[in-house]
Amino acid sequence: MSTYGLLSLGTSGMAAAQAQLQTTGHNIANASVDGYSRQKAMLSTTAGQFSGSGYIGRGVSVQTVTREVSSFLTDKASQTQASAAADQSRQTMLEQLQGSFGTGENGIGYATSNLFNAWSDLASNPGDSSARQVVLARADDLASMVRNTSTQLDSLQSSVNDQVTTNVSGVNAMAKQVAALNQQIAGSQGLGQTPNDLLDQRDQLVSQISQQVQVTRLEQKDGSLSLFVGGGQSLVLGANAYELTAHPDATDPSHIAIGVKIAGSERPLGADALGGGALQGLLRFQNDDLSSARSQLDTLAGSIASQVNQQQSLGARPDGQAGTALFSVSATQPAGSMRLLLSQPGDLAAASPVSVSAAQANTGTAKVASFSFSSADTMPSKPMTLAFTDNNGAYTIQDASGTVAASGTWSAGQPIQQFGFELQLSGVPKKNDVLTLAKTVDPASNNGNALAMAGLANQANTSGATYTDAYAATLANIGVRVQGATSAASVSSTVAAKAKEELSSRTGVNLDEEAARLIQYQQSYQAAAKVLQVAQKVFDTLLSLGS
Repeated sequence: MSTYGLLSLGTSGMAAAQAQLQTTGHNIANASVDGYSRQKAMLSTTAGQFSGSGYIGRGVSVQTVTREVSSFLTDKASQTQASAAADQSRQTMLEQLQGSFGTGENGIGYATSNLFNAWSDLASNPGDSSARQVVLARADDLASMVRNTSTQLDSLQSSVNDQVTTNVSGVNAMAKQVAALNQQIAGSQGLGQTPNDLLDQRDQLVSQISQQVQVTRLEQKDGSLSLFVGGGQSLVLGANAYELTAHPDATDPSHIAIGVKIAGSERPLGADALGGGALQGLLRFQNDDLSSARSQLDTLAGSIASQVNQQQSLGARPDGQAGTALFSVSATQPAGSMRLLLSQPGDLAAASPVSVSAAQANTGTAKVASFSFSSADTMPSKPMTLAFTDNNGAYTIQDASGTVAASGTWSAGQPIQQFGFELQLSGVPKKNDVLTLAKTVDPASNNGNALAMAGLANQANTSGATYTDAYAATLANIGVRVQGATSAASVSSTVAAKAKEELSSRTGVNLDEEAARLIQYQQSYQAAAKVLQVAQKVFDTLLSLGS
């Protein structure tokens, strides 16, 4: 071998070691950079030179620099990250929703109980102006609490709208960056080498997009990466990026909807189609959790308002006039518009416009326990007489002309229900006992309607439950959702962390390993330098012999 061959061997060895040292140093410098993949200089033996004594080696050459990558683990990390982000965003919003509904003395259930307790106190003393004022105050407290809760739900919806809009803008910006990188990568790979750092940047962008919306990746032959969302809708194709859109939902303008704009036309993307990501979690919360809570609040508030207003209309004010509505509600949103309409104590219809009195000659022990009407249309305009015809509870009802209008049989514990009224008796009537139904003479001191109003608290007027039970069910429903979301978020975040760890162990930088390689490559460099040193001495010796 010539001296020149020996110099070439040393030079190639030093160049290879230098490339390895530089690659290792690059790994160490980027060890803490998110999304960086470990790189490795790939060497190959230079073809030997033929001689009469065989092929003489000509050293080593650097072929390329590769990066450690696993498409399977990368996709797995992206998908699990999308699921975790969806669960986390929904859990966060549900916890805020739970905080919007007060408990204990700060809850609507407590305020409802206070209102009907105030009616009960008024029934004990219907002529007391201060008791009437307490009823008005408790009614205003309830309406105010309903409105405040509704306002907080509106704020949550506004927060969802803002987050979705911001996140969609972020996805669009990152999609444009991916498209730009696609163009650079395709151009670089046309030169026969892969731009590792650009590929890492692109993968990192895809990972960030996955936190907002789950994407499907498809690598192209030119090195570009296509991204699809919503089960096949294009987000990035080569150097072209398409835009996600956020706009009011056509079916409910208060809600926000997401779509993707392709070739001038917009295609909707429902929560289920998104597959994962924070955007899916936000839409699930909006469409399911928040809508359910709003519906339950509206149902409860609407039921209270309609039932109380109905009972008000069946009662009489102290001046004998029929009661008017206590609450005002909107047909489209009972929770957000519930307000107290009345302000004067005399506006409360605590009296029953019709009273029932027992004849002094009655020999039985029957007394009126309660008396109410279901409709103002059924109230008798003239007195009616209820007479018991035997000792077994048989009775007849006669109108003012003495004509029998109805008959029946009373039994203990069961109310007499005729012509839209309900009469509950205590004690036992006897034959020939008579009860008279007539217009209330002194409505200022009558408590018939106040008793009926207080009784609403124990009636199953809201989805088969009392008002307080219905509110408790609403709180329980939200609590169950929070627990489920918390559990799901815990599981999905654990799975995502494990997938990220698996990817990192395959593609990440281990500083201990890189430090060991530094020593190895340093020794290789020094050895190659030694070859050059020897070649120089041989060359000098040859020169001295020639002289």
